[in-house]
Amino acid sequence: MALSNCPRCGKLFDNTFKDICQQCTSEEEKLYQKVRQYIKENRDCTIYECSDATEVPVKTIARFIKQGRINLKNNPNMMYPCEACGAPIAAGRFCNTCTNNLKQGFKEEVKPVREEIQQPPKGEKKRVSYNFVDFKNRDK
Repeated sequence: MALSNCPRCGKLFDNTFKDICQQCTSEEEKLYQKVRQYIKENRDCTIYECSDATEVPVKTIARFIKQGRINLKNNPNMMYPCEACGAPIAAGRFCNTCTNNLKQGFKEEVKPVREEIQQPPKGEKKRVSYNFVDFKNRDK
């Protein structure tokens, strides 16, 4: 049994199966049902229209999408913001532009380390290895 404080209400609860306490889970389920019902009636709505109509925060709706509880195939306009720049995306955490910027940044940071690893240390003798067969045949 792993005890922790609920990130939403602060109550102590067993977090073995859920990230939030039972009371907050039931409240979140009510919010999900509210969002689901609105989307069912308004398939072309955006995440912001849904948030305004249901009074459910955009972050909560985005979490439902990320958890796979809201299917984007049936709701083409239901996109959520990129965590870095806020551009609308349909999957993942970052848009393509931010993903490419992150990749480029990682490459630039890793490049000096990679070069350092590939160069042999200065002043160290070159290592040579021999097989048993080499020793056996050296006298011939």
